[in-house]
Amino acid sequence: MSTYIKGPICGVANCPSRLWRIIDGRRTCQYGHVMDGDVEFNNEDDDIANSGVITRRLNLTTNATGSFQSSFNLSQSQHLHNSDRSKKVYGYEAHVLFLKAFQYILKRQVDFLVQHLDFPNEFENVVKIIWGMYLKLLSEQDDGNSNELESTVRGHFKLNSLASLAMMYMASVHMGLPVYIRDFIRWLSSAKVSFFNATELLPETWREKLPNYYLALLEGGKVPHDGQLFQKISQLCSMTDFTARLNCQLTYEPLIFKLVTHMVLPPEFYMFTLELIQTMDEDENFRLSGNYKRKFRKYYLWAELRVVAYFVLTVRWVLLCDLKSYPLPWIQAVMKFPRELESSEETKDVHAAYLSAQADTKDITEWDTTRTSAYLEWVEKRLLPMQKNEMNTKIDHKIAMRKLHKIFPMDSETYRLEPGNRSPSYIEELQEKYNYFHTSVENSCANPNSFQEDPNERILCIHKLEQTLIHQLSLEYGCSIEQLRVTIDHVENNCRMRSEEFD
Repeated sequence: MSTYIKGPICGVANCPSRLWRIIDGRRTCQYGHVMDGDVEFNNEDDDIANSGVITRRLNLTTNATGSFQSSFNLSQSQHLHNSDRSKKVYGYEAHVLFLKAFQYILKRQVDFLVQHLDFPNEFENVVKIIWGMYLKLLSEQDDGNSNELESTVRGHFKLNSLASLAMMYMASVHMGLPVYIRDFIRWLSSAKVSFFNATELLPETWREKLPNYYLALLEGGKVPHDGQLFQKISQLCSMTDFTARLNCQLTYEPLIFKLVTHMVLPPEFYMFTLELIQTMDEDENFRLSGNYKRKFRKYYLWAELRVVAYFVLTVRWVLLCDLKSYPLPWIQAVMKFPRELESSEETKDVHAAYLSAQADTKDITEWDTTRTSAYLEWVEKRLLPMQKNEMNTKIDHKIAMRKLHKIFPMDSETYRLEPGNRSPSYIEELQEKYNYFHTSVENSCANPNSFQEDPNERILCIHKLEQTLIHQLSLEYGCSIEQLRVTIDHVENNCRMRSEEFD
């Protein structure tokens, strides 16, 4: 008597059994119900005495979906699976292929920046130099020993999807381009720079050969957060000795301009921030620094984060000191920008990326309708077009996908989205914001003597504005609120010490 195997639900007289065994050639459930259509082939010649009895049994087993399949199909699928596994390469050969794959993706990313975002042609050469510096480091540590190469690639300084972004950022700093962390995060969030599913750029033969571990390193998961991109930049600067060989001075003036316009503040805030930096700090503190410590808390050494901290302090101190130029209604107008004005594709991509960075499996069910719709719209526009409908999909995968789509049948014509109006550009959006701001301020401050300003209310409003600003900037620059606060506190203490020296 055969042992039980697990299969589909019996269903005869509402029988819930999933356990089957063969009794007298018939497939029978544990409660004695015989499966309909179960067949055992028995080929017998008429001359039994001469030929004997030859029986060919078609054994049925279950596949991943719970349906029965023949033993022939099972062995065939196992053979195909084994043949796929045999294509994988390991050891030194896998490390070399991984480096080639990383270089291929990096080349495609650089090509996009040069061809579509008007980066100078020399940008590609600078990225090549930085990549060559990294490869030289690998060759020095290799010395013919594949274990050394493996430890470098797979160790703490391993290459991953963030490393290519870091190299492009380092090249931008060397050339003095007005491109910053926020810009790279925005580009990868909008799927302009290949980051999510970056392995789709690779030739299919490479994807088949690379082990899953290396494919995972090349895949961009979530949007960089908690200072991951800053940390990767510091690591590569330390490994390649970037600060000693190339220009590592951050051109922070355009960064201040972007911060001011992003908050829709008057132009004088640009001059206030710039003067504060030049008075209280040194240029050497705004250079890329190399640091490879795991437990790193000197976030103020990250040049861009230091500039952001000066900007936040400038906003706070100016609003606290100049009550006449910036009354309470003016501050309240800054905080009450309607979301309807943020309608450009660039801003929508950034906000959807915020949702991706903040996404937590524990609180997804608590999302409101607006947050859910924004995230799904971003996925539909940016990620779904990247999925390829490959013709060589395995038959089991096609069947599984067909069953999946039958769970929630949808009529494509019924749910077709109507093309909307053209989204405004970022410049047009910025113009609308400033127009709205000036109109709102004029209406609020039309009669400055009609109200008595409460000092406590003003301080509370400035505090709320700063909290909102810190939260938003931490998302835009891929760092945590704690990291930005630590930087602000350090810069504030430094300013107080310098002011005491002046006194």
